[in-house]
Amino acid sequence: NRGVEGVCYWVALFEDGAWDVIQVIKPDARASSGRVDIPTEENRRITESLPQGAAVIAQVHSHLGSAFHSDRDDRNPYSFEPGFLSIVVPWGANESVRWPLDVKVYELVSYPRWRPLSPREVARRVVTSG
Repeated sequence: NRGVEGVCYWVALFEDGAWDVIQVIKPDARASSGRVDIPTEENRRITESLPQGAAVIAQVHSHLGSAFHSDRDDRNPYSFEPGFLSIVVPWGANESVRWPLDVKVYELVSYPRWRPLSPREVARRVVTSG
């Protein structure tokens, strides 16, 4: 939807020493021009529906402006587990966004502390297939 923020979750299995994303889930969310709210019940439903051995390893969400991690982002992740990733896509995730140059990736250190990953870390840790 144009003019509102969006969110999705990456579901993955841990195989051969790495997480392999097997599914992308778009939660039922309330979105506006400045935030996305996912009800606790929706996150519970998603958790209960995961395939055996799978986990949500990242949340990907858009901001209508630049990519950064807001205080709200810090305090409202899907997971509170260290190592969970939060990926912020700028400009409403429009067609001009370049991966990984324009996005920001944050790793949860310990709730609610996040650390930004450098572009080099992102390239090493988030490998895409074409």
